[in-house]
Amino acid sequence: MKRFCFAFTRAQEQEDAYNEVSQQLSKIKACPKLIIFTTTSDYFWFFSTNLKKQFNDATIIGSSSSENFSSLGFADTGASVMAIYSGIDVSSGILFEIHRHPRNYMVHLKRAMSHFESFENTCCLEFMNSFSKAEELVLDTFSYEFEKKNIPVFGSSAGTTDVTKPTLVSLDGIVYQDSCVFVLIKNLNGKIHTYKENIFKKMGITIVPTDVDCDERIIYELDDKPAADTLCDVLNVSLDELPEVLKSHPVARVLPDDLLITELGEVHKDGSIFCYSQVYNHTKLEILEFDDIHAKWNKTQKDLKGFHKKDSFMIAVNCASRAQQLKQRGLYEDFYKTLTQISSNFLGVSGFGEQLNTVNLNESMLYLIFE
Repeated sequence: MKRFCFAFTRAQEQEDAYNEVSQQLSKIKACPKLIIFTTTSDYFWFFSTNLKKQFNDATIIGSSSSENFSSLGFADTGASVMAIYSGIDVSSGILFEIHRHPRNYMVHLKRAMSHFESFENTCCLEFMNSFSKAEELVLDTFSYEFEKKNIPVFGSSAGTTDVTKPTLVSLDGIVYQDSCVFVLIKNLNGKIHTYKENIFKKMGITIVPTDVDCDERIIYELDDKPAADTLCDVLNVSLDELPEVLKSHPVARVLPDDLLITELGEVHKDGSIFCYSQVYNHTKLEILEFDDIHAKWNKTQKDLKGFHKKDSFMIAVNCASRAQQLKQRGLYEDFYKTLTQISSNFLGVSGFGEQLNTVNLNESMLYLIFE
């Protein structure tokens, strides 16, 4: 039996899309241990319900996505599905009320962990609803149990092609909001690797938040002036130009060998700015610009070379804003080609936040590789 298989559709009607996926998955006459799926928001309830009906004994986890991409193709419509049949052991759970009290559901983590005798080569794959500013709360909850067991956390805030519609996550046929669904995956056939790709570089401009509402992710002042005024000054743009310019100029906390990127979003009338991940008072930020993107992709290929053998597979998380920037620059097909060169077996999700261990990121690309 094959260890895994993929299904993909661009169909623009949900019944047609599901029938295509069902036929592709039915080629293997067995029930998977784990199914991971992404669809647009419009298809999500239909896929979640029908996948569970068809594969009742499988653990099924899903996220709405801003786009669907896998080793079988990419599209703004349809769905991507990966089914894993062997070589893994899994246990799943849910955190509710993530916008305020995810730690109240710590028992769900402990229950999922009790399934395993050891945690060697085990990771946590999670998907959570976006726009509740809950990512850091959820990651703090995970770290309380997972850090001491060396269990890496990897995941995404759910995406949508229409920001007026809710983002959705699902576990075993039930769709949730204000929640984080997760599955612990133990690789029985090899190691698990995580990797973060960054296509930005420092501009040499440092700014300091001097008045921040951390919980609401709003910067009121930078360098003791209204945030928008400071950014207009250092980027040499007008206030009207600023929102568009910020799309290609995120900011980052700088570590000795890393950049932790935050995307700057809506510019408010009072000069404050909303951020897609938390920033902190009096923590220096560097303004970023695009680096040599192809050189960065070549580095990713070099760094990940050797991890992929015949039965290896990969899960990729790409920021929706980053994907949009690549499309505007005519680089999306090059991006997808790079993914296929890294792995011939991968499933992707595109959302509004990328989570790796204890950090919520923006404008980043994450890779989770199962040897």
